[in-house]
Amino acid sequence: MKHFIYLKAMTASLMILSFSVFTVKANANVCTIETVEDEVENPTNEPSFTITPTKIEMAAGKVGKTIEVATLHISSQNMPDDIRLEITGANSNMFALSQSKIDKATTEADIIVTYTPTEIAKHKAYLIIDCPSVPELYKQVALTAYAIDEQNPPSVTLEPQSLEAFATKAGEAHEQSLTITTANLPDYAYIKVKEVGSFVVSSTMLPRNTTNTIKVTFKPKDAGTYNNAIIISSLGMSDVTIPVTGVATEATIDDTKEGDDFQLSITNPVSILSETFDNQERNKPLALQGWTNSAIQGKRAWWGYSFLDYDESAGENVAKVTAYDSNLSSSEASPAEMFLVTPALDFLNSKSKMFTFRVRGDYLQDNQTDKLELCYIDMDDEKPYIAPVGGFNMPCTKDESGEWFEYHIDLADQNIANTFFMGFRFTSTRSNSNAATYYIDDVTYGRTDIPVIRTSVAEVAMETTPGKDAYSELITVSSENVSEPIKLKLGGANKSKFKLSTSELAAEGGSFTISFNALDEALYSAYVKLSSRGAADKYIEIAVANSEITGINTLPSVNAHVVVYDLKGNIVCDNANATPAEAMSTLTSGVYIVKTITDSRIMVNKVMMK
Repeated sequence: MKHFIYLKAMTASLMILSFSVFTVKANANVCTIETVEDEVENPTNEPSFTITPTKIEMAAGKVGKTIEVATLHISSQNMPDDIRLEITGANSNMFALSQSKIDKATTEADIIVTYTPTEIAKHKAYLIIDCPSVPELYKQVALTAYAIDEQNPPSVTLEPQSLEAFATKAGEAHEQSLTITTANLPDYAYIKVKEVGSFVVSSTMLPRNTTNTIKVTFKPKDAGTYNNAIIISSLGMSDVTIPVTGVATEATIDDTKEGDDFQLSITNPVSILSETFDNQERNKPLALQGWTNSAIQGKRAWWGYSFLDYDESAGENVAKVTAYDSNLSSSEASPAEMFLVTPALDFLNSKSKMFTFRVRGDYLQDNQTDKLELCYIDMDDEKPYIAPVGGFNMPCTKDESGEWFEYHIDLADQNIANTFFMGFRFTSTRSNSNAATYYIDDVTYGRTDIPVIRTSVAEVAMETTPGKDAYSELITVSSENVSEPIKLKLGGANKSKFKLSTSELAAEGGSFTISFNALDEALYSAYVKLSSRGAADKYIEIAVANSEITGINTLPSVNAHVVVYDLKGNIVCDNANATPAEAMSTLTSGVYIVKTITDSRIMVNKVMMK
């Protein structure tokens, strides 16, 4: 009999608020959204103009000195009146134009935008381009620049100053660490390999004014000598170049299939399991009593692994699986499937039905084909029945690389066989260029002392005005069976606008607050992740309405397309023709985000319904 199950994951669901990005015009109570429409060929004699480029990159200048930010080419056809150009916004006095109008009719013009800062700061403004008689052609270009302190210019420092020559076999890897400290940067620094090939860096962006340790990996496909360079760049400073050299010798080919035959035994099931993968040889196939480690497709199975001293998990022993295969040539690739299965588990006699583990993925990419799954397995007529466990997702995106995730899976009240197995299945395309790697640790079943993190709130909603600090109420954290400190980390698209009063709490818990500040009117979202070894990750969602507009009385009274969101980002009302008050008349009390869409503008309000 097959047991189809959809198990409950006890990790908190994370919902990120998602709204249209809007730009603020001079009138702070009116927000307009710039849209990109399909290109339509204009009829002959219809007025039009185009701007190239449509986006201007951030510039860096020095106080009292003028630099050219960009040259905009404007091509106009059949304009009935002059095109006007104007710089507006808080820092409009820092920017200038080579001309403020373009003659009517059909013309081509190059407009030079310059920047002359008078103080050390980040400056923003908007270039408005329109023709009053043809308002629908209105265009807006954002201007951003940063004034650099000549006495404290942007810089990066390296430790060590240079890297030793890399040496490995073709198809294998050699890693070195490089510590980079950024100072006085106006924005992120960017790090890249000069020529794409056998050298890889673990990160492509470096936060401003921080110390970061990155991994430089030499992974040659073929034997030979390789010369390349690591380049670090940022606004306001000359590129920093770090030469790298690698020597690859011929690969040693091993055709031996690793691991065990995929044969599962239901004899001697255990009611309690706790596996930390200690005492396993690094980068050698796992060999654990009662476990099954099989290469279903391909030759490679799961390995034991211990993190190197430069990693935040230095010395940690784990189970490792990867799609990388040094035994393949640069032109070869093959399907791979590796299965790591627990000993037989006793569902009938276990006091707890909780299955827990932690997982980390490295070198993950968005839209990757590599997949790690947790699978339920039982024996159906002496043959294994395998079903992926639903209800949660393994890390599988670029921004999840390098981070540990804790999962607690509750098997209670499920259609589970008296004796069953849980397995970690990795499917991929094996090659010497696919680097996706996963680590598993702290696999347990049947424990009654599961660590738990609890918070006084599941979400935080705030409202403020641009440039003004906003603070949450005190958030209380408690725990049960937690033995290590509770770490707090901000995440989400707008995390840079938020600060935490602390990044760590004692194992027994404590309290903290969240602060927020942003200069632009918008709806901002983020989340706080609370984690501790052995406890399921806990998430607190954050939403902030940063606007000069507050309260129900400020809503427009015109008929429009009205969309209403709750603070989790769910649409609770969508009315194509109503006033906001009419659209919200049936909603319960609470706080909502109201988007009012008319032919001329889009307005966003945060509203508290009494």
